[in-house]
Amino acid sequence: MAKRFYWIKLMDSFFDDDRIKLLEEMDNGKDYVIFLLKLRLKSINHKGLVGMELNGTLYPYNEKMLATITNTNIDIVRSAVSAFQKLGLATKLDDGMLYMEQVEELLGSETDSAQRMRRLREKEKSNELSASQCDVNVRELPSQSDVENASQCDRDIDIDKDIEKDKDTEKEKTFTQKQVLQRENGKPPYDKILEYYHSILPELPRVAKLTDKRKKMINARWKEYNTLDFWIEFFNHVRDSKFLMGKTSDFKAGFDFLLTESTFYKTLEGNYHNGKKYAGLKALLEEDNAKQESVCASNDWSF
Repeated sequence: MAKRFYWIKLMDSFFDDDRIKLLEEMDNGKDYVIFLLKLRLKSINHKGLVGMELNGTLYPYNEKMLATITNTNIDIVRSAVSAFQKLGLATKLDDGMLYMEQVEELLGSETDSAQRMRRLREKEKSNELSASQCDVNVRELPSQSDVENASQCDRDIDIDKDIEKDKDTEKEKTFTQKQVLQRENGKPPYDKILEYYHSILPELPRVAKLTDKRKKMINARWKEYNTLDFWIEFFNHVRDSKFLMGKTSDFKAGFDFLLTESTFYKTLEGNYHNGKKYAGLKALLEEDNAKQESVCASNDWSF
């Protein structure tokens, strides 16, 4: 199997991001930015998760371990992680695992064969003169060196064809998360949605088995809301409801209750949200963004 290499695409607008500007203005802000980039690089082999893999299982790092693997002062680690979470640059999951936001959409990769193809292409201009010597003058008897050069050119052409084939194959394999889901003919990522339900709403009843009935409900909702970002926001939206979380009575919303058509849309519309009525989840998110902008304007960024 060809070896694969990963990297993060650092956009030229990275330092124009308001969150990065805020980080830089903090005490030790430059160290925070360097630490952020180190964590993103540490997470690229695990789709944004920062952890230590042992026997196929990923385990979270504690603060001391993060300080060690990134060569960062532990006090910087503590304050930086807190700042990252407040700015939406990282999320700490319930099991202690740190998830670096945006990493999945910034990932790039290629195989070693694709690298060889790039190196060959870089030599094309310098080899144009040598390639022209591969043309045999039919009026002259070719020398031994001419035969060897022609044979070598044929081999180079074969290699180029193989590399091009590898390149096309890699293009088919390298997709964003959204493109992968689209290529699966709209099939919902059942396990991922269930994982988000359990991690964001651990107080609610756990789903012991993903039955066909539950898959059918997920599939029905997925046809309209087919991004994982939506489901993260949806479950966080549920968490804001005292009624759904069982804080106003003995009732607690379960997975089936939330995914049933009528209650799903009532939840989106805010009917269970402590007497508040929203025009939908989109309006709720816009309201949250307005609050965040108001906080940013106050310049109160003491972490």
